[in-house]
Amino acid sequence: MLRDYEGVLKRFVSKYEDRPQAEPTLEAIARADGVDVLGMTELANVQQLDRDGLLGRAHSSSYVANEPRERDAIDRALGQLFDKHARGGSVDFAYRTLAIAWKLDAGALR
Repeated sequence: MLRDYEGVLKRFVSKYEDRPQAEPTLEAIARADGVDVLGMTELANVQQLDRDGLLGRAHSSSYVANEPRERDAIDRALGQLFDKHARGGSVDFAYRTLAIAWKLDAGALR
């Protein structure tokens, strides 16, 4: 489901590939002077979305909301995606959630 969702976004959202990526951003923060990583845990999270929920989820993302010229095409593609993956009237939208504790040396951040 999520691969197909990302495919829709890549096809219709011009700046989708330019959005900040989590892994490189987190790695850069962890390597920065004055930053100590105290701990990190990964948590599974799944949203069950009906058709309106899937469209709302997509359009709540700034990179989709700022593409008004493609709204009808995005909605059609997301509707097809929903039809392909829905079970019992919903799709599972799975997240990988990271919780990170950092210790910052205030002197190094000036």
